[in-house]
Amino acid sequence: MKPSIMDEVPWSDSITSYDRQHRTIYLRILDACADNASVEEMADLILGNDPILEPVRARKAVRSHIDRANWMGDDRLQATVRQLNYRAGCGAF
Repeated sequence: MKPSIMDEVPWSDSITSYDRQHRTIYLRILDACADNASVEEMADLILGNDPILEPVRARKAVRSHIDRANWMGDDRLQATVRQLNYRAGCGAF
């Protein structure tokens, strides 16, 4: 089952269940940003929001997911996740 995508990402100083369920969305968003995709393309193709019918909602959802994806990609967070995985016996990634 595909998890539902919220317009506003739930924010926390730690990884949330929403983050775990939507990690591929965050990766797709970051990849699209690196490829200079437009907000409209990301809203439509990644988040499933219609940027023509609901431009404000689409932009807000993309911005929220970009912000969280960037936070997830922060070096400090990556180091914490690596440490947690190492403790859990998952090895390096």
